[in-house]
Amino acid sequence: METEIPQKTEKKQKRRKRTKFTPSVVLNIILIVGVLALIAMALYAPRTEFFKGAVLLRPSATVDTIDTSPSPKVQMPGALLIDYVKKNKDIVVNGELITLTSFVLEAEYETMSISSFLFEFEGALEPRTIIEPKLLVDGHELSSSNYIWISSTRLLIEVSAEEVLLKDRLPVILQGVVNIAQPGQTITVFVSDISAVGEALNKAITNIGVKGDIDAAGTALHIQ
Repeated sequence: METEIPQKTEKKQKRRKRTKFTPSVVLNIILIVGVLALIAMALYAPRTEFFKGAVLLRPSATVDTIDTSPSPKVQMPGALLIDYVKKNKDIVVNGELITLTSFVLEAEYETMSISSFLFEFEGALEPRTIIEPKLLVDGHELSSSNYIWISSTRLLIEVSAEEVLLKDRLPVILQGVVNIAQPGQTITVFVSDISAVGEALNKAITNIGVKGDIDAAGTALHIQ
C-alpha cells in the first residue's frame, strides 16, 4: 500500500525555501531599522542632549560671576586756578575809577563757593594810595561785599558764599581810584588768597594756583 510521506516532505522543503532569509535581505532590514532609530532620536530626544556638542562650546558659568559694573568714580578735591586777563596797564592819576586788576577764576573737579578775596598791592604804597575799591563778579557788584583794609597794602573783601558760586569759569574785576602815586611808579595788584569750599566734599579748597607764568601773576599799573 502506497503512503503520502514523500509528498509531505516535499511540501516542507518548499516552505523552507520560501521563508529562508538571504544576507542581502538581513542587511536591508538592519538599514531600515537604523534609519527609523535616527528619525526617532531627532524627533523625540531632548534638544540639549541631541546638540550636546554645541552646548559644550558655550562659555562656562564662571563667566557670569565676573563683575563688569563700572568702578565708582573717586571725587577729586577741588582746585582753583587764577588766570589774569591784563597784566600791564599805563594809568594817569586823575581821581577816576579804573580797573586795578582783572582775572578769570577756573574751577576743577568740583563746584565751589567763595567767601573772601585777599588782594595785595606792591610798590611803596602809602596809606590811602588806593581808595573806593569795588569788586565786580561776572560784571556785577556784589551787594554783600565787605571791604577791610588789613594794612595799606592788603585788602580783604568778604562776600556771601551764596553770591559767588564757581562752577566752571568766573570773571572777576577789582576797581578803585589811585589817589596818591608818582610818575614812574609801578603798583602791582594781585590776589594772594581766596577762601572757598568745595560743594561735593564740603572741604576748604587748598589747591589754589596761577595759570601761566607765576612771576607775572597780577597786574602791573605803570603811573604816567
